[in-house]
Amino acid sequence: GLLSMRIFGAWSGPASRRFALALGDAFQLTNILRDVGEDAGSGRLYLPRETLAAHGLPAAPERIVGHPALPAALREIGGLARVEFDKARAEIPAHSRRALAPALMMMGVYESLLARMEAADFRPGAPAPLTRLQKVRRGLRAVLRPGTRARA
Repeated sequence: GLLSMRIFGAWSGPASRRFALALGDAFQLTNILRDVGEDAGSGRLYLPRETLAAHGLPAAPERIVGHPALPAALREIGGLARVEFDKARAEIPAHSRRALAPALMMMGVYESLLARMEAADFRPGAPAPLTRLQKVRRGLRAVLRPGTRARA
């Protein structure tokens, strides 16, 4: 993210650093949430041990999918992702929207994915992936209205 800000000519100092780091964290957390079922099926788990323990979840990937406490743990991680998207959004006014367009396109897609997972109460495997057209629409919406949260 930090490198991309410079490549796209969007770098404007500390605000750019805050934007890039927050957006990168939001993307990573959203990816973890999206892939938890697939990752567990492959014997991997990228959820914090503290979060698992706090929700009474086993640390064994093969035992997590379908566990009744999993959605609550994923909601917690989703809340962290939401905070990071909001932090990134707060830094948008310090930048040229045109220079941020690639990042905003991605932000629209990822934040929509998070909103869809929230609406599905973080059930692994739900919701269905965004179609290409949905991704384009959500990305363009984020470029045109960067101060608003993406919807499911």
